Amino acid sequence: MEAAVSLIAAIGGETFLTTTGLAVAAEGGGVVASAGLISAGSVISGGFVATSALATIGAANQQATALESEALFAEYNAKADLLEGRRQGIDVLKELNATIARNTVSGFASGLRGSGNVAQASLDAIAASEFELDLTRDAAIIRAGSRTAQAAASRVEAGATRTAGLATAGGIVASGLSRANRR
Repeated sequence: MEAAVSLIAAIGGETFLTTTGLAVAAEGGGVVASAGLISAGSVISGGFVATSALATIGAANQQATALESEALFAEYNAKADLLEGRRQGIDVLKELNATIARNTVSGFASGLRGSGNVAQASLDAIAASEFELDLTRDAAIIRAGSRTAQAAASRVEAGATRTAGLATAGGIVASGLSRANRR
C-alpha cells in the first residue's frame, strides 16, 4: 500500500492537507483510491489538546510529588517529636534524682536519716516525677500521632491529585475529539 500526503493552499481562504491512499486489490486486480481532507486548523487544535492534556498530567504529578515530600517531612517530625518526648523524660528523671539526693543530704544533715519527712518528700517527688513523665510521654505521642495522620492525609491527597490529573487530561482529550468530530 502506498500513501501520499500533499499540502494544498488557498482553497476558500483556508489551508488543507489532503491524504490520498492507493491500494491494489489482491483478487480483483483493480485499484481502489480514497481521499480525505483534514484542515490545518484541526491539526493545530489537536496539538493544543494533546499539549494541554500532557501539561495537566505533569502539573498533577508535580503537585503529588510535593504532597509526598510533605508526608515524608511529617513522618520525620513525628519521630523527632517522640525523641523530644524521650529527652524531656530524661530531664524529668535527672531532676528527680537531684531532688532525692538533696532530700537525702538534708535528712542526714538534720539527723533524720531517711525517715519521716525526708522519706515522704522523696516519695512525693517520685509521684510528681512519674506524673510529669506520663504527661511528657503522652504529649509526645499525641504530637507524633498528629504528624503521622498528616503524613497519611498528604499521601491520600497525592494519589487523588494524580487520579484527578489523569481524569482531567482524559476530559480535555474527549472534549477535543468531540469538537473535531463536529467539524
